[in-house]
Amino acid sequence: TSGTFLERGQRLGKAIASEISQVVQSYSQLPLLRQWHSQNTKDFNTLVSFTYKSFPHLIEELHGIASGAQVDPLDLLLLSFAPEISLYNRSQHNTPSQNNPPPKIPDGCTDLVFLNHPHSGLGHNEDGDPLFKTNGVLIKFKMNSSTLYSFMYSGIIGGLSFNWDSQFIWTVNAVFPKDINLSGIGRYFINRALWDISLNKSTLGSFLSKNIVASGFSLNVYSLASQDYFNIETAAFHEPSVYSVPNYSYFSHTNMYQHSDVLQYDDISSLHRDTVLQSLLPKDYPQLTDISQILGNQQDKTWPIYRTATPPDTAATLASLIFFNNTIFVYSQNPASSSPDYTFPIS
Repeated sequence: TSGTFLERGQRLGKAIASEISQVVQSYSQLPLLRQWHSQNTKDFNTLVSFTYKSFPHLIEELHGIASGAQVDPLDLLLLSFAPEISLYNRSQHNTPSQNNPPPKIPDGCTDLVFLNHPHSGLGHNEDGDPLFKTNGVLIKFKMNSSTLYSFMYSGIIGGLSFNWDSQFIWTVNAVFPKDINLSGIGRYFINRALWDISLNKSTLGSFLSKNIVASGFSLNVYSLASQDYFNIETAAFHEPSVYSVPNYSYFSHTNMYQHSDVLQYDDISSLHRDTVLQSLLPKDYPQLTDISQILGNQQDKTWPIYRTATPPDTAATLASLIFFNNTIFVYSQNPASSSPDYTFPIS
């Protein structure tokens, strides 16, 4: 991570160039995003310019990724602003047609946490377009004096999924607000900016209040030192809402606002996953297998917790993270029936 942000991006882009090339060539939504851009260039430029004002170094980093992978930087910009484009298009009540379908980004994620039972445990399913099942990458960075790990979607600015360092574990959930602010900041860029700040509650709350998001997201943060866990919901035109999870309790979050008064689209997958999640609480102290069985649950055949992009569901679970007994486990397959691909002890 030495050098300018452009140089950092170039090194990253070069390292995962084959995955980025595969996404640019094969992602079904990218042609629709390009088409939307050709018809809404002014709106897109407004969104990019406001993001650039707050985080010019991250736009520079993304251009570096494109340079390193030898792809068109516009394609990576479109991918990195895809949530705003999809929701903005939806908010305009455009009537979709067979010849001009709107971009629709498969998105999701499921989070759960048990605090002090007697060990704290948390889990996260990262859900997205199934193309990223083979084109998502777990990246290890040296950030100043610490090491940061992050699951990245190749070709998209980092930080939007699950991440951890020596102090915090943090994960992000998509949400679907009805109001979009083109004079705000693309939510993926705010997610990426979290790599560079302290994630204690007061600092984070101030940061999110200052940097107004164009759409919205749900952020889950766990402190490895204090074992505190809190969820922050953000939305355009709203102050961030913070919920601190009490000790000796259980909390879960999918892809709908829970403690914010925000107009939102109903997400049928979230409604089904929430119902099943509430029915799966272990009676006694949860163990690693309890968390893995919940994240891997598929009892709802149409809208399961562990997703496979089987219609009508369009998203797949790309990877899962579990933290239990001071160890992080990362799975590329269903955690209910597979062993972790990576195990990271947390000292």
